[in-house]
Amino acid sequence: MTDEPRASDPESRRTFAQALLLETPGQRVTIRFMAEAGCDFALWDPDNSYLGELEDRLPITAGLRSQIKDWAVRGYEHDGGERRMTVEQFEAFRDEGRLLSEQLQVELGPDFRVRYHG
Repeated sequence: MTDEPRASDPESRRTFAQALLLETPGQRVTIRFMAEAGCDFALWDPDNSYLGELEDRLPITAGLRSQIKDWAVRGYEHDGGERRMTVEQFEAFRDEGRLLSEQLQVELGPDFRVRYHG
């Protein structure tokens, strides 16, 4: 998988997803969804080979892609100390992440397993 797909190229994103599936024949590919301190991305592949790239490489809608990226950046800003969330804001952030992970599961379909770590 050396060719970098363009974010606007749906066919490249489908090809990338198919290649991930071939790496685990007969099994679902697990994608972890989480805000990690110091990271401005939210999606993690099984081998951590595509960190910071999955949001653009997986075959998901532009709207969901944008929401996931925004959520990850807000988590990064919070953990980086640039701003703080109140307890209520953090709980809402965590709930939003859970909802986004559920939407991601729907868009990726049954060949993928999205695990939310909130």
